[in-house]
Amino acid sequence: MKKIKFNINNVESVNAHLYELKELTNTIDDLLRNIVEPLGNKRWDDITEHERLMTVFQLNRDSGKLTTLLGIMRDKLLDDGKTLEHEITNYYLTRSKKGNG
Repeated sequence: MKKIKFNINNVESVNAHLYELKELTNTIDDLLRNIVEPLGNKRWDDITEHERLMTVFQLNRDSGKLTTLLGIMRDKLLDDGKTLEHEITNYYLTRSKKGNG
């Protein structure tokens, strides 16, 4: 029985992207935490007008960074999805050819 092979470069590429996605997620988490952390666990009525304005200002200031990071993550996920779809399709095509042959 012959083994069905995956393209190891594709699998390693997906693995590398997953690590990068983890790092990008941590970066986004840090950005958002820095924006909302000063508010603590205050109720809405306990947040001052200044704190609300500063939070909106910081969200507006960092929105470009967040949008860029989310775009990069989206592109990596789409690319990885195509790569995995290709590998899975090849696996089943090879498997079905063996079963018919």
